[in-house]
Amino acid sequence: MPEPADVQVEIDDRVMLARPDYRCVVVLATGTFNAESDEESSALLADAEQQLRGRGLARASDDPHIAAWRSAFSGFGAKPSKYPSSAEALAARVLKGGALPRINVLVDLYRRGCMARRRRRDLPPLELAPGHPHPPHRGLVQRVLRLRSA
Repeated sequence: MPEPADVQVEIDDRVMLARPDYRCVVVLATGTFNAESDEESSALLADAEQQLRGRGLARASDDPHIAAWRSAFSGFGAKPSKYPSSAEALAARVLKGGALPRINVLVDLYRRGCMARRRRRDLPPLELAPGHPHPPHRGLVQRVLRLRSA
């Protein structure tokens, strides 16, 4: 299992030249615990579904983040209409009245994160930091992610 100091992420300069607005997030979780979806993870997904539907988007590609992804990948020669990102596919499912599948707690948290990015920026983060004054979903995140500090 890699330690945080062993992980290196490089972004090619050509990507930054083409898309200066590009952002990358890397999460390294060690000692994780996973289990079947439970009431808490299911409630997080239901909330994300409701929030997304409440945005009034006609289709997933109307979301500015998804539109930016589609534009960037079109520029690289990809076909986002034929091969949408997972976030776009999940959002499209929800906007058509479907539900996000409940897989397991870790996948549920990931999917909640995908949908949460589509919401207002002033919502609390899903991440937990020791001593954080308002750790959202404390029990679930502490149960799932046991992050080893560097």
